[in-house]
Amino acid sequence: MREKRKRWHAAGLLWVGACHLVHADDKVQEVEFIQVQARSFASSTTASLSATPLFELPLSATTLSAATFADRLPKDIADLADYSAGVSRRSNYWGIDTPTFQLRGFNAGDSTAYYKDGFRYQGRGPLSMANIEAVEILRGPQSALYGWSEPGGAVQLRVKQPTAQSVRTASLQVDGWGKTSSTVDLGGALSETSRFRFVAAREQGGSFRDQQNGEQTLLAPSIAWDFSGGRQLSLSLEWLDDKRSTDYGIPAINGAPADVPVSRAYTEEWGKQHSQSTRLASRWQQPAWEGDLSLALSYYNFNYLEYRDAEPCALSGTSVKRWYESYPERYRWLTGYLDWSREFVVGNADNAAAHRISTRLETARESRSLDRGVLDEYAPIDLYRPIYGQAWTPTADFSVYDQTWTNQSVGLVFQDEIRTGNWTWLLGTRFAYLRQVFDYAEYSPIPLQDHSIQRDRSITPRVGVNWRAMPWLALYTNYSAGAMATLPQSRSFGGGAFSPLASKQVEAGVKLQPVDDDWLASAAVFNIESSNVLTRDPEHPTYSIQTGVQRSRGLEVEWQGNLAPRWRLTAQGTWLDAHLAEDQRYAPGNRLPYVPRFGGSAWLTHRLAAEGDGRWSVSGGLVHQGDRYADFANNTRIPGFTRIDLGATYREKKWTTTLALENATDRRYYVSGVENRPAVIYPGAPRTVSMKLAYDFR
Repeated sequence: MREKRKRWHAAGLLWVGACHLVHADDKVQEVEFIQVQARSFASSTTASLSATPLFELPLSATTLSAATFADRLPKDIADLADYSAGVSRRSNYWGIDTPTFQLRGFNAGDSTAYYKDGFRYQGRGPLSMANIEAVEILRGPQSALYGWSEPGGAVQLRVKQPTAQSVRTASLQVDGWGKTSSTVDLGGALSETSRFRFVAAREQGGSFRDQQNGEQTLLAPSIAWDFSGGRQLSLSLEWLDDKRSTDYGIPAINGAPADVPVSRAYTEEWGKQHSQSTRLASRWQQPAWEGDLSLALSYYNFNYLEYRDAEPCALSGTSVKRWYESYPERYRWLTGYLDWSREFVVGNADNAAAHRISTRLETARESRSLDRGVLDEYAPIDLYRPIYGQAWTPTADFSVYDQTWTNQSVGLVFQDEIRTGNWTWLLGTRFAYLRQVFDYAEYSPIPLQDHSIQRDRSITPRVGVNWRAMPWLALYTNYSAGAMATLPQSRSFGGGAFSPLASKQVEAGVKLQPVDDDWLASAAVFNIESSNVLTRDPEHPTYSIQTGVQRSRGLEVEWQGNLAPRWRLTAQGTWLDAHLAEDQRYAPGNRLPYVPRFGGSAWLTHRLAAEGDGRWSVSGGLVHQGDRYADFANNTRIPGFTRIDLGATYREKKWTTTLALENATDRRYYVSGVENRPAVIYPGAPRTVSMKLAYDFR
């Protein structure tokens, strides 16, 4: 509590000091917000809740649009995020095609770092790329904006919006493994005051992994109306049905991924996952109180209609141990927030300070329920000579159980952008309250019940300043704090609840953006420390204590934009030292899982004609990841790799043909895995050819 007060007092003193420096006069002038520079290229991410260009904001963020990587034919969001600094891949139990990430070295939890169209969503489930326009990476603790979140950052997915411009396209995409994807994208004006968008997609087929098949259907309509007086209403729906085989990669043996074919799977043919998700969102915007008011509501429902598998969990000699799992599961999120912002200038003409005040009141209710789950041991399978189709016979460990989490949260955000001369201050804080209820009932083998309630509060500030030393050069620094509530079922030996995990970041950077050129280059150094991490109680090994500390510090370098006429480059390099600083179970100094010491990537596109979009475009790039560890003990090492990808697009009147080659050198590599689970490591795809044919009906 004393540490929280220190942070709050420090932020308050900096805020008062900044206002004192920029306010020579207390007179408030109702004039338009001063926009010092307007950049067509580096508009800010929507995730930052600011319209100020990135060049002028004291933070680190990257926006990666699907259009920029069109020649790449990205199949999932990781194919975009590969080109963002500070990001390395991590997978979840949905397999290689549903990636999650390590952000600046820290695990971006499945449901605490991912947002779609401004609302949190369950990152563990499947996605469709058909409705995604861009991926935004906001780096560092984001609790001052989003409340309970991980230390490394946040991922925002921008979806396709209603448009007044006519959109009439259909496409078909196939790859060398038999997967086909068809998409229809329609949009345009319905009247002078309304517009719409409708995206539908169907995907089905196989994979380079054995026994893997899937099918997916997406329907995503949206509509927006403009009313008099600057008022606007938008409604959107996204429905996704996904069926696929379960896939848990390959296990590690002797401290490295097993030397078996990358196609080999250790699940069973009957292992299936079938989910349906529905996302409804609405927004009402209007002028109010000399500013802008926005009311947004979202309902998100994610259901496992079927989940049944034989999951590899450990290795004994050359025998892969497996669990039998079967359960229906349901996630529901109801979120609403009220935003109000106002722009004004304080002071006189000689010493004016322009303010953009942003506030948010947010409330949410989240529930996750698992009914009649089954967990048991399943027949093991040999690592090198697997025999499938073994029958399941219940063992003495056979368990039948129910689990339910219900979370209610409230957040209040206040943010002020203060601009005077060449200085931009970004000051903000969030008060967050969370009430968690956990219920557990076990029916077999021994009846057992648990009911836990936990309440957490946090105040998380952030302070940053950006100085435009020259029209093309900006220097910035920031401090931000984060908080992440522990689960209510986590208890100490004495039965007490744990405090939220705390994090803090100090960052400094430089940005370059010539006035007459369309590119942005940046470099940032940072230090993030996460404390109150749960670790094993040395006196009571089946319980935890809260003394762990994890630390990440590094250097990130990025470039986005045009190198020359018709040449565009996106490139980054990341040097990271992410390790355990204090822990009772693992050795201090051990590296955090799935975090390379160095990672880099580059994607270069050349248009071969000057007029319009050009008839031809060719692209190429590479993704490099250094060696990583799959576990906190650093016993299992994942070797580094460099993958080369190529692509080309030809446009002829209404037709567009794209040919992409992934892993052009057919490099054997391992792209990701589940954190601290060496039994689940996902290999990357061998050389893969994909082709997309699109037609514009306009």
